[in-house]
Amino acid sequence: MALTTGSSVPGAAAAIAWACDTFGLSAEQLKAQQSLTLPAGTTLFAEGAGALGTLCARCSREACPNLEEVCLRDARLAPNALRRLVEALTAGAHGSAVVHYTGHELALDLSRFVTSDASEVGELMASLIEKAPSITDLDLGGHPLGTAGLTAIARVLAKNTSLAYLGLAATQLGTDAAKKLGTALRQNGDLLLLDVRHNNLSKEAQRVLIKSSAARPRSSTGDHETLELRLEPNAPLLAAELVAHTPRDHERALTRAATKKASFARAASGWRSGA
Repeated sequence: MALTTGSSVPGAAAAIAWACDTFGLSAEQLKAQQSLTLPAGTTLFAEGAGALGTLCARCSREACPNLEEVCLRDARLAPNALRRLVEALTAGAHGSAVVHYTGHELALDLSRFVTSDASEVGELMASLIEKAPSITDLDLGGHPLGTAGLTAIARVLAKNTSLAYLGLAATQLGTDAAKKLGTALRQNGDLLLLDVRHNNLSKEAQRVLIKSSAARPRSSTGDHETLELRLEPNAPLLAAELVAHTPRDHERALTRAATKKASFARAASGWRSGA
């Protein structure tokens, strides 16, 4: 059966064709996929990144209604690819209002991807968090975001109501950035799990994050949500260890963000108990 894309979503047919060719799937197989993973070391060019963003944000209900997770871990992003991905994922956004969004909740694993646009990663991820309500699980583990990149992320995290999981393990989170992140946490009642392991955090930075996580407001639904703050192990990872595994690999039960918050909480309870 042919897949109808509809003319209301520009680029939808090209995005579906790109996905089928890249992941070796038919259109019907694409519909059934729960996750799409780009093989480690694969180069994602700007055109493909734009197609992937369009697929996830603007035609996913039709083309891949079961999609829960997209993994670009260890992928190589060509110049402008990350920008094209973010632009496509946030297409139709004006400020914080998304007027053409037709996607659904999605986990996006960007841990350890390689890009020549490294200096832009923080600002681009801030734009993604601010303007893409589809992304409820975002892993940036292993990126040297540093103070500038993490400050940009903290700035938009304060008002975000869609992220349930944010992975910032091994991102060079220092005390100054931790303070800004703490300020954001005091305004965000919706985040459920924050991973800041392997950042060699100072005692002061740890105290700031712990106190801030306990002083959060009610969530956007009026509930008091508990934030799971991942601090240990705190020791920085060696480069070889970053190649061997992502900081999140030990917690694969942290689930895909397409599950509802209650399901996310149950999954988190599962890995705490060793399930």
